[in-house]
Amino acid sequence: MTYKIFLLRHAKSSWDNQNLTDFERPLNQRGVNNATALGEYLKSINFKVDQILSSPSERTLQTLQILSAVAKIKNEIITVNSMYHSTLENLLTIIRQMCLENRSLLLVGHNPSMHEVYEYLTSDSITNFPTCGFAEVSFTEDLSKSLEGVAKCDLFVNPNKEL
Repeated sequence: MTYKIFLLRHAKSSWDNQNLTDFERPLNQRGVNNATALGEYLKSINFKVDQILSSPSERTLQTLQILSAVAKIKNEIITVNSMYHSTLENLLTIIRQMCLENRSLLLVGHNPSMHEVYEYLTSDSITNFPTCGFAEVSFTEDLSKSLEGVAKCDLFVNPNKEL
């Protein structure tokens, strides 16, 4: 069985209001523009996914709401508290659990965990997993085995360069 894991880092957030906690920070205009552009791209490729899991932070949910509206993605968004300031191990556990019932999964989160899980799954070294960066990786490995280096990168979109 082939599994597809889509990784999305939240779009660029605003630091304008110093009274907001890190969790509450919304997107800035560049973030809104990048999320919209990525949504248009995903719509153009007829993006489909079985399950969407997101950090509950304002900037991840706002990124996902814009992207979903533009790309016409109708999936329910499940927020997972542990995805905020997540560890690599936590994301791997989520991938294993969710792939028992789903063949494709979109994880919407933060760095450094998006960067770390991408590098772990693919063994590709990247300089940066940018804000609003989107990756598609796929693998056929047994979920009970190590997932280190089992995936190939099918798509990597840096909205600051490609869109």
